[in-house]
Amino acid sequence: MIRLSHPNFEPRDLERIAEVLASGMLIQGKMVAETEALASSFLGAEVVACSSGTAAVHLALMALDLRPGDEVILPTFTWPSVANCVVREGATPVFVDMDPATLSPGVAEVEAALTPATRAVIAVHLFGLAAPVAEMAAMLSRRAPSVRLIEDAACAIGTRVGDALAGTIGWVGCVSLHPRKIVTTGEGGLLVTRDAELARRLRRLRNHGMEPGGEGMTFLDAGLNYRLSELGGALGVGQMERLEGIIAARRSLGEAYLEALQREPLVEIPAGWRDAGAVFQAFVVWWRGQTPRPRLIARMRELGVETTMGTYSCASQPFFRDRFGSRPEAYPVATAGASELLSLPLHPKMQPSEVETVIATLRQVESEWLEGRHE
Repeated sequence: MIRLSHPNFEPRDLERIAEVLASGMLIQGKMVAETEALASSFLGAEVVACSSGTAAVHLALMALDLRPGDEVILPTFTWPSVANCVVREGATPVFVDMDPATLSPGVAEVEAALTPATRAVIAVHLFGLAAPVAEMAAMLSRRAPSVRLIEDAACAIGTRVGDALAGTIGWVGCVSLHPRKIVTTGEGGLLVTRDAELARRLRRLRNHGMEPGGEGMTFLDAGLNYRLSELGGALGVGQMERLEGIIAARRSLGEAYLEALQREPLVEIPAGWRDAGAVFQAFVVWWRGQTPRPRLIARMRELGVETTMGTYSCASQPFFRDRFGSRPEAYPVATAGASELLSLPLHPKMQPSEVETVIATLRQVESEWLEGRHE
C-alpha cells in the first residue's frame, strides 16, 4: 500500500522516549523545552508548545478575550476545528470563499468581510500552500489596525512567504504536530509569536492560567490544560532536528508530481503549487476525471494507493448552516473544492518511482470507469 502519509521516526526517537519514562518527568520537562528551542531557532520567533493544532488555535483566540458579538473572519474551506474554536470562544465565524489557485481567500474577499465587529482574521496555509498573509497584514494595518491576524500554519511549518516563514507574519501562528502534518509528536501543536508578552500569556493559558508565585501558584488567567507531554516532546526533538531534511524530501516529491502531472488531463494542479516556497504537506489537485470521487478513492485503495478528499467547506456542514445560516451556494469555489479536490500520497518515506505508480493507478481507475467495468 502506498500510504497517504507516514510518520518519520528513527531509533534515536525511541531512545528519547525511554529516557523520559526512566526520568519519571512526563509533563513540561526538558524534552518539551528542547522542542520549543529547536522550533524557535528554525522559525526565528518565540515558540510555545501545546497539546494539538486545535489547542494552538483555541489558545490564540483565548488570548484575544473575545466577547459575544465579536466576529472572526476565516476561510470556509478548512478543517472545521478552526471554526469550532471561534464558536467555543463565543464569537461568530464569518466565512469567506477561496481562490482555486491557492485554496485560500484573497485579500479582497477578506477586506470585503470586515465590519466594526471584526476582532481577528484567521488565514490558513492549507496543505503547505502559502496564503497571502503579507498582503493581508498590510491591508489590516491600513484598514483595521486593531484586528489581529492569526496564521493557521497547521500544515505549513517551513512554507516560505516571500522572505518570511508561514506562522511568523501575523500576531500569532499555529502549527499542528498531528501524524499527517510535516512533523509529528503524535498529537501536538506550536504557537509562534514575536511578542514576548503574548508568549508569556500563552504559556499561562496552556497551563491552567497559572504562574509560580507566593506559596505554590498564582492563577492569572482562566486557562486550560493544553500542555504537550514529555513523550510528545521526545518525538518533537528528533522531528525538529531533521526538519530541513524532511522538508527537502517533501519538496522533491512535490516537484516530481508537478513534472509528471503537468499535462495530465485527469487533474488540474492549483497554481500555488508552483510557488517555490510551498511545502508539500499533501499533494492536492482538482479531480477532472469522470469517475465519481468516492468511487475513485475506494478503487484506488483496492489497488494499493491511499487517497482522500482535500477538506471540508464549513458553510456546508449542518452545525454552521443551522446555527449561523451559512449557505453553501454563497461559497461556490469552496463548495466545489469539498467535492472535487483530491489528496494524493506524499511523505518522506515515499520513493520517487511511487509517484508514477500513483498516476498510473489514477489512469487505470478512470479507464475502468469509462469502459463500464465499475460496479
